[in-house]
Amino acid sequence: MKRILTILISGVGILSAGTVEWTEENRRIEAEQVLLWESKLAEAQGESPDVRPADLWLGLQNMGYRKDNHEGHSPAVDAIYLKIQQELLAVPSHAFYFSNEIKREQKGVASYPTSTGPRVSYDFNRTKYFRTLSRLPSPETISVLGDFLSDDKDAPAHLETLGSDWGENPKANSYGSSVAIANIGLRNPPATTESYEKNPEEHLAKTRAWWEQIKSGRRTFSFVGQKVEYRFKADGTWETIAMANPPNDGPKPTAAAQTAPSLKSNKNINDSKSRVTFWAWILGGVTALLSGLVWRRIRLSASK
Repeated sequence: MKRILTILISGVGILSAGTVEWTEENRRIEAEQVLLWESKLAEAQGESPDVRPADLWLGLQNMGYRKDNHEGHSPAVDAIYLKIQQELLAVPSHAFYFSNEIKREQKGVASYPTSTGPRVSYDFNRTKYFRTLSRLPSPETISVLGDFLSDDKDAPAHLETLGSDWGENPKANSYGSSVAIANIGLRNPPATTESYEKNPEEHLAKTRAWWEQIKSGRRTFSFVGQKVEYRFKADGTWETIAMANPPNDGPKPTAAAQTAPSLKSNKNINDSKSRVTFWAWILGGVTALLSGLVWRRIRLSASK
């Protein structure tokens, strides 16, 4: 039991730290995470495309968090993150999967008479799906997020007056969408995460004004690192336009991706895989939880 607690605590520490003290144990955990998601990606590629988002979104979150927040992480983290991202982007209606999940969680809020317990879980689940959308730069994702900008419905009025620690006026999907748009990697985004923290209403207004121009086709948009831009048509589809002189703003080359250390040296490979899966899912959950807590802090500061 003591060993379990030690591993869990070390996992929380590595996931919550921006500057990681890379011990042998931390490297082992990182390697096991990469190994797990390499395996799950291979499994998902053999499944129907419509089930891949459910199988892979947690890996996108987990590896994305490590990529963005763990200085000195293995290049293997960047490599598997990019593989998962490209796999999800290749799935038809990839963004609509998460849109449907957000709407389902939104409906669940109205089923409970209090703002504690289940209410918190529904808000947290919507947050994690918006964060996943922010890691899927595509015109389809922009279309889905743009539609959410007009969704100001959050919860029945009686939930907003119970004085929960979520504030008296919990933020609607429109706010979650505007933050996702700020973080998705647009060139010249309409607003930044920092501006949301200072004034969420102004942040939302700027993003809505930008979306009206994008939706009408009066303005094009592009993503950092891509050599094309997009323009929406009146029917909601879009055209892809090659850029004559695209900016050189893609990810800079890094050292060759490291292969995750083999676990075959263990006496029982099946036991090893079970252990990897068990702890990887726990650590993945902690990643999502910490991400949710950060988002929650933003929402609390905005509601004051």
